[in-house]
Amino acid sequence: MTFEEYKRHFEMFGKIDTAEKISVCEQQYQRYLLHMENENYFEPVEDHEDSSIVGRYKQNLCNIFQVDKIKEDQIYLLITPSFEPESLLIIERQKHSYNLVYTKLMESYWTTFYTDNKVADVGRITSSCELKKDIGDSIFKLLTKTIGEARKPEGKKMVLDGTMYRVSAILNGMQKVVSQHSPDESSRSGKVIAILEQLIEIIEHLDSNTLLSIKAKIEALEN
Repeated sequence: MTFEEYKRHFEMFGKIDTAEKISVCEQQYQRYLLHMENENYFEPVEDHEDSSIVGRYKQNLCNIFQVDKIKEDQIYLLITPSFEPESLLIIERQKHSYNLVYTKLMESYWTTFYTDNKVADVGRITSSCELKKDIGDSIFKLLTKTIGEARKPEGKKMVLDGTMYRVSAILNGMQKVVSQHSPDESSRSGKVIAILEQLIEIIEHLDSNTLLSIKAKIEALEN
């Protein structure tokens, strides 16, 4: 969005008719640009001991999905919405194809755990399918590049209700974890997440048109 476009949006809430107002508009536009730049990248996750209820919830959730069991040739996508069941997508590279496994909890673990901190597990539903090697290779390449380019956001980042996306893989023998919280759909990270969400949608209903759409989106990100 150009400054002129932002300015027109700004004036929907009041006409810019003083030097002070134009200065405020410019400052907000610079914050907007910084926010959008941050949205292009996932953020490295640094896990640490946290005994708070949120920390214990996150640890239990990782145990439920066994995210530390990740192996070479696998990429994990852990999805934690604010008020809906959490889920995990596993993309596994095989010799001639890729295997997709999607596990979704039957109820929100956060809601259950918040009510009763002793609950350490909930029911789940798992589905899977195979993916052709060529598009699987493209997705794997895109995600390993995304993980490698992850960086800490500049300035303060506000986190409200939404969905947290946590991507992990084994790179150079070590587990690397990155995350992004409800990014703008037009940002690079938002487009990566849209591809992953499409993968989830087609696990049970694989069709060539959706795969072509995913392939086109990957190619657009590579250019």
